[in-house]
Amino acid sequence: MAWRSLAFALMASLASGLCAAPASMNPDISLSGLFLYDNLAGLGVQEIELQASSDIDPYLRGSVMFSFAPDPLTKEFGADVEEAYVDTLDLPALTLRAGKFKAALGKENGLHTHALPFLDAPLANTALLGDEGFNDVGLSASLLVPLPWFVEVTAQAFDSANPELFASPSPGDLAGLGALKTLLELGDNATLEAMFSGAGGRNATEDITDIENMALTYKWRPNEARALVLGGEWMRRNVAFTAGQETRRGIAAWLQFQFARRWWIEGRFDTLAHAELISPDTRKSSALLAYVPSEFSAYRLQYDWIESQVNAPEHKISLQLNIAMGVHPAHSY
Repeated sequence: MAWRSLAFALMASLASGLCAAPASMNPDISLSGLFLYDNLAGLGVQEIELQASSDIDPYLRGSVMFSFAPDPLTKEFGADVEEAYVDTLDLPALTLRAGKFKAALGKENGLHTHALPFLDAPLANTALLGDEGFNDVGLSASLLVPLPWFVEVTAQAFDSANPELFASPSPGDLAGLGALKTLLELGDNATLEAMFSGAGGRNATEDITDIENMALTYKWRPNEARALVLGGEWMRRNVAFTAGQETRRGIAAWLQFQFARRWWIEGRFDTLAHAELISPDTRKSSALLAYVPSEFSAYRLQYDWIESQVNAPEHKISLQLNIAMGVHPAHSY
């Protein structure tokens, strides 16, 4: 009969709905590509990044990012698991994370290559943290403090075998990190973000390597066609060893100005120095012009002037195509 057919159809529909996975559990997949030409290295691929994320269940969310980049010398592509971690979803004001992820050390370290304000990271991030930044296997706990304004406190522990930072000979050693992040609203169109973080762990000589970072970011956006970002970051790394210690520090300051709906102009100045030097041993000045048709593509032209105490001044001109396909992953504010 018709009513029986209708009843069976409704029951089948209900059963299908109960058995089917929620839409949020279907992985969000995105692919980012960075294609680069510069006058020193020629034409090539800067990086390809594949990202997938999904709710595992009502309590956990998983994310994994694979990066594919050519070796600077051989030009052969290599693959790397850049990040792979799970976050908790159901703990009030608290987020726990486990896996391989970027440490909460400053502003730039947490950004993927395609999300950097410029075509590369500041000098200090590469020289003091390594080419891949502070990115290792660890555990993290972030607490949203109940205050009238945004305040987040983060504690993290990482494997201290990282050869770029600690290289502890003891497999059981951990490197610790603490971070404080606050965001103040300065009216309807502007915010000021401040970040303070520090990390430390046992190094290869069983002494201590410690890193400190401070970062400030001011953002002003009155409408979709105008925006101003002023940022600054200071970083210091001290490596103690049997015969003494080595301290290096870096400072970066940058400005980004959106003067039309699809156009940005940017400038950055950063330095790198040993603590015993009165003047920096490396200076870098960068200027960038970006045309951004949409959130999925950007064309960026950057000029770098690099001066060091060892080499003659270097002039570098780079042109980058930055594209994203699939679900565009959210970036940190």
